[in-house]
Amino acid sequence: MKLLGNLLMTACLIAGCLAAATSYRPRTTDDRIVGLTQTAPAGAREKTQDELNDLRDKYAAGGITAEAYTRQREALVPLVPPGAGDDAKITEEDLASLRAESEPGVPIARNVKVQEFSVARWPHAWLFAISALGLFAGAMLVRTSTKRALAAKATSPGSTPVGADAPITPAAALARTREVCETLLREFASLPDDRARLDAVVDRLGELQKNELASFVDARPQLIATIGMGRYAELMDRFAAAERQVNRAWSAAADGVLDEAHRCLANVPPMMREAEAKLA
Repeated sequence: MKLLGNLLMTACLIAGCLAAATSYRPRTTDDRIVGLTQTAPAGAREKTQDELNDLRDKYAAGGITAEAYTRQREALVPLVPPGAGDDAKITEEDLASLRAESEPGVPIARNVKVQEFSVARWPHAWLFAISALGLFAGAMLVRTSTKRALAAKATSPGSTPVGADAPITPAAALARTREVCETLLREFASLPDDRARLDAVVDRLGELQKNELASFVDARPQLIATIGMGRYAELMDRFAAAERQVNRAWSAAADGVLDEAHRCLANVPPMMREAEAKLA
């Protein structure tokens, strides 16, 4: 199902981009393009013999290089070049010229590029709409498949080793981290000296890093399956901020910088409360 969803999104994205490229290119069969502002040459014709003679005379007189002469000789002449100001508006005469058949059943120009946008004049608006619906459908297929896979992984009987202790739940991990930090902050003044305070931070935060914080990160499949990807992203934003403060506090304490360790430690409880609120 996930593969099907990805293929559908890829196909619809390509089709949508191709359709979007025609949004300012109405068909010349549409009478409503008269009066619109033309922004690019439309139609093309071969050079007349007089134009070829003038070009050759210009080259003979040294006005252009041999390379430019060759390039301009082969180039087609725009049938209806864009003008400036009011001259840029498409007239009925211009439209008649573009509709003229270069060969039976084939108009000289099927489309003309204009400045104004209109869904009614958009020749492939229907394809763009179908592509948008297909993208949504493909995204839903991928989301559903991913959610099922994560749920299956979270409930797999082999996810917890036989005989191992029951894993710490995400809610318990957040609460335990907050409580340990709050307890440390309360006990700071009662500890005998700075060395004891630094050791307490290193020891207790080190245990949190190995147990509660690691368990919370490992619970990713379970969390996504339970609360969805959107809420999980919001939850992880707050958790990651709190985890960084825990790691910085531990690192500062290990380096003997007590003030920095205390400051980072004080930031953890409010951040963890925000994470707990996201999980609730």
